[in-house]
Amino acid sequence: MAWLQIHQTLKDHRKLLSAADMLDITPPYMMGLLVSFWLWSLDNAPNGKLNGISLKIIARAAQWKGDPNRFIEALKSTGWLDETAQGIEIHDWHEYAGKLIDKRIDERARSRKRRLLPTISDNQPTNDQRSTVGRPTVDQQTSNKRPTVDQRQSRVDQTRVDQTRIKDTMCSTLNETQTTLDIHVAESEFNATNTDADSNPDKENKKNYAPLVLMTEKEHQKLIEKFGQVATEEKIEKLSLYKKSTGKQYKCDYSTILVWARKDEPKEAPIEKPGKYAHLYNR
Repeated sequence: MAWLQIHQTLKDHRKLLSAADMLDITPPYMMGLLVSFWLWSLDNAPNGKLNGISLKIIARAAQWKGDPNRFIEALKSTGWLDETAQGIEIHDWHEYAGKLIDKRIDERARSRKRRLLPTISDNQPTNDQRSTVGRPTVDQQTSNKRPTVDQRQSRVDQTRVDQTRIKDTMCSTLNETQTTLDIHVAESEFNATNTDADSNPDKENKKNYAPLVLMTEKEHQKLIEKFGQVATEEKIEKLSLYKKSTGKQYKCDYSTILVWARKDEPKEAPIEKPGKYAHLYNR
């Protein structure tokens, strides 16, 4: 679980009070805006750099509902954001989130080291003990002893842990399989609806509707007809931010938006079937 370091002097800091005055809001509200923005940045701008992120997204991440330009200018004027040659950066970001960033780097290094280490069974020394006349070996003596209560409980706990891991692995595999099927279905629907465009050698060229998001004008118009102008722009911005933060690429951004929209649709609750002995309670 990610966490953020907040100093106790923040609520009375002169920069916070100045920003609150510029936006004509109370200091507690201003403090909530800053904390919301910092928490969002942990996952979406872990290095503190806001290059390529629109002012509207930054304001929305902070839960600010007013003019985005006014909000950003207030943060710049009071020193919460820095304007550099590379773009906008969060002021002293490493001071607030540095420990979390360092912890994530160390954890990735430990994970790589664990994968490179040999298994315990490969390093176990062989047992060269030999039994003397009339005496069993040490292994035989140990095997004849009954396990203690703690040993039996430890085995039960280990079995439960193993079963939980197997269950989590199966669920993860099923989710990945379902995601792959959804993408294939969306691409099939896209190909079926654009057969005429594919057969035409002079088909439309794809355009940039957001950083890293490409689609044709026809695809963009279909999204507007399906979701509306505002919702379409939000979905395009969401995909753009995701591709920037993860580095992932998709064959068809239009199909990816359709897949995500299908996942966001509410699912119907399963119908509960009456129990085997329900008729005994309904008399």
